[in-house]
Amino acid sequence: PFAMINSDDFYGRDAFVKAYNYLSNIDKNSSEFGMIGYRVGNTLTENGSVKRGVCEVDENNYLINITESKIEKIDGVITASPLDGRDSFEVKENDIVSMNFLLFTPKIFEYIEEGFDNFFNENKDNMDKCEYLIPEVLGNLIHDNKARCLVLETSASWHGVTYKEDTPDVKAAIKNLVD
Repeated sequence: PFAMINSDDFYGRDAFVKAYNYLSNIDKNSSEFGMIGYRVGNTLTENGSVKRGVCEVDENNYLINITESKIEKIDGVITASPLDGRDSFEVKENDIVSMNFLLFTPKIFEYIEEGFDNFFNENKDNMDKCEYLIPEVLGNLIHDNKARCLVLETSASWHGVTYKEDTPDVKAAIKNLVD
């Protein structure tokens, strides 16, 4: 079992502790995956929009749906604009989003390989404008009842350099953590 993260984000200690605890207890052959879920209010920059997966979870904290979106806070309102072109919608500060801190068993590689041929055939004429997104693979597995994904909520705050203007704030946040 392993964690998958983006290289340009600082996820916070609490997120890594939760990931370690989850991965230490999962069957390595399982199709039961995990995801660290963040409160959207802890993942925004003042300098523009960010890409996040807006999560819908059931009463047991299992992921039902994930909508990859561009999210921005303007005049106190947080708006998610789905990347697939669907209508924008409002999200609340405490709504859960994915920041691609995903927890997998090696089983995920079978599923990624299975779906890649379809992705390639559907997009072979516009490969410069599309991405094979692992969260979308995960969402499709959930919809097809091939896998489940437990959402482990963290209180951690994200720090990342989405825009060059984010750099001073990220440096200050990391210095504060070190101090």
